[in-house]
Amino acid sequence: MIRLTAKGLANYMTSGDARKRKILRDYKFPDPEGAVQAKYYAEARRIIEQYHRTGNDPSRLASNVAQLQAKANRASPKQQDRIKNNIRAVESYLQTFGKKKLSILAPPEIKMTRGQVVVKRLPLRFCTVAKGGRSLPHRPDPRD
Repeated sequence: MIRLTAKGLANYMTSGDARKRKILRDYKFPDPEGAVQAKYYAEARRIIEQYHRTGNDPSRLASNVAQLQAKANRASPKQQDRIKNNIRAVESYLQTFGKKKLSILAPPEIKMTRGQVVVKRLPLRFCTVAKGGRSLPHRPDPRD
């Protein structure tokens, strides 16, 4: 069974035959590099998600970063690099999105099956942002 994202389905439907075969092959045999990167930055993602789930509390964020720093001080040199990169990712996120008050929303469930192909929405993080007294669905974009 091949699992496609909605974006993959859109690319598939607008492509020629050779490109369609490549798209299906790429989804059937995905590159494991993305999973490795997700695991590498899992601590940063957890801290950022917790920050938003606790009402964008900067003291909680500072506490979590301090715990990571303490963990880095006890870790091996290789682990220290990973932990420091996670700390850097959190700090970069704060510089980009720190002034926005965001809250995490449950993503909508979107799934379609046709024969041997399943099309699903990727588990993206959505949040709300307050504008003019109302909450609007928003997907964070550093260009905002």
